[in-house]
Amino acid sequence: MDEPGPSTAKKANISVLYARLFQDANSVDWTTFFTVQSSPEHLTTLIENLHRKEITPLKDALHELLDRSLTVFLQHSDIQAFNALTTVSTVINLIGQKMGLNDEGIEFLFSAEARKRIPDFAKRIAYILGHSRSDEMKLLCWNALLKIATTVADVSENRLLLDFCCQDILEAILIQFLPTADPSHADYAINLFSILLSHFDGSMQLLLRLAMEDEEHIFEGLNEKFRGFFDLKADYMVAGEWDMTSLYKKHKREPKTSPFVDTGSRTNVLEIASLFTFYSTCTTNKKLLTLLFATDFLHHQPCTIGIFLSYCSYALFNYETETQLLELSWHNSLALMPDASRLRAKLCFLTLLKLVDDAYVLAELHNDVRARNIAFDPRVWRGNDDKPKAALLGAAVLEILVGFIKTSLKTTIPLEFFDFALGIIHRILVFLRERELRIDEWKPLFLVLFALLKFLRKNEHKLPYSEPLVLRVVMLLNFFITYGDQFLPDDEAYEFVYYEILRNPDLFKRLESSLKASPENEVTEKTLAQLENQLIIIKTIQPTLDAIDEYPTEKQVYAAIRENLDQVELRLFPTITVVDRYEAGTHQRTFFDLLSVKLAGRLHSEVEAAEIDYTKALAELGLS
Repeated sequence: MDEPGPSTAKKANISVLYARLFQDANSVDWTTFFTVQSSPEHLTTLIENLHRKEITPLKDALHELLDRSLTVFLQHSDIQAFNALTTVSTVINLIGQKMGLNDEGIEFLFSAEARKRIPDFAKRIAYILGHSRSDEMKLLCWNALLKIATTVADVSENRLLLDFCCQDILEAILIQFLPTADPSHADYAINLFSILLSHFDGSMQLLLRLAMEDEEHIFEGLNEKFRGFFDLKADYMVAGEWDMTSLYKKHKREPKTSPFVDTGSRTNVLEIASLFTFYSTCTTNKKLLTLLFATDFLHHQPCTIGIFLSYCSYALFNYETETQLLELSWHNSLALMPDASRLRAKLCFLTLLKLVDDAYVLAELHNDVRARNIAFDPRVWRGNDDKPKAALLGAAVLEILVGFIKTSLKTTIPLEFFDFALGIIHRILVFLRERELRIDEWKPLFLVLFALLKFLRKNEHKLPYSEPLVLRVVMLLNFFITYGDQFLPDDEAYEFVYYEILRNPDLFKRLESSLKASPENEVTEKTLAQLENQLIIIKTIQPTLDAIDEYPTEKQVYAAIRENLDQVELRLFPTITVVDRYEAGTHQRTFFDLLSVKLAGRLHSEVEAAEIDYTKALAELGLS
């Protein structure tokens, strides 16, 4: 029998072939089947509206269809492989949405023999992405991988992804960042990588393999991808085109207009996918991490980490206003993700936490060579001028966090954001003390801790579960008291710490009374312990101030501090000089599950709306 050619393919009717398949699979002419353009629409019409009980009788036919589709895809490199892959991804998508892709769903889709070929299926796709000359075939492979990966909302319940989290797929993703690769495929790679990294079990395999990767050109390309992504947002800030408050007011007046079109601030799925990929990979491979700190001396540009800090200032300082904008207008554009501003801000905090948990990162953040101009949101910039100033990256991190806390003392801001900020600050202070490095811009940080403590005390009835945050603030104040002489610039700075405590005696006394009246628990006990030094300072020096006839002047307070400094018997707390690594995978499992659902849902919508040019594919691949 002659091999079917294009003329045969044109005469065949795919809808008839599908109908025949589900009536009697043995009656299908399989030599013709894959030469005919596959039709996801026809398959959807046949399967989508069926109930689970109605699908059950189709199990044998589905086994036959997927068995043969896998065989054709693995053995052919022409249009038949194209049609076979389209069929595989469409069927998995349709059945997976109804039955899931757990062990039961996979057993329903694949015969035992076909199941064994899934790893080969993944390798074949990876090979095509790396070597095929057909652009449409590559696009179909990205489309198929993303469709299968996002079929079920809970990515970690997708058992097929364990086969996709393999060395071959990782290499197919990474080579998209080589200088010789088509840059248009890098976005597909980022989107797929983000989904695979959100698979709880599979991500471990990927990250272990990524840690061992040593191709520097790949990481140079990935670094440039991250750099370009963060730089885009920084450019809008530098140009002064990012005024969220004005945008919000304008959109309230003209609700039908999109506030994001003219500002470049559209929060799309690629932005969240890129940020999550950066979070997941930034400290995994030492070559990549080194490149993230590489400074472009020739063009006087900051390193990628510096540009990321610019991006963080934008994400954190505009969190609340942009959240309001998204609530008003996310439905105006498929590109916008509702709740994206919160996801973005939280990922920024978690990334900063992850970075400062790394000893190499902390050293580089305080490396003089890395000091370069960093563009911040205008509310972060120091002084009254409009230009960003040079600073150590570590100082820039503290400046962003201090500015965020200072401008975000509102009950609408998630308390965990403050907790993240304090955790990052704590780690940096511990590092400075260990290395005996002096901090210049210390006063705004110290004062903002007082402001935060007062805010928490004032709103304690509106902010449930704020007690651990109060403990953290008191602990950091105590860090200044007990170890400030090892990282503050001079004696005058250390005396200022005492001065501020003496200016706010009622704050600490009332907190002590409130804690003693509260039910006993671990947090209460620890907070009372951390309060001891503040109360000791007040108890030791206050009598000298009370002996002054009139209200003491600033000069008199400092004199009293110097007079009594040697009599202050502080209690040391060695435990506050050690900070355990933040285990985000444990503490933030719910968040990452939510993030994967958001990413999968939005990416799935985009993939299903994507169009592949079949005529172009036929011209590129032909029939063998």
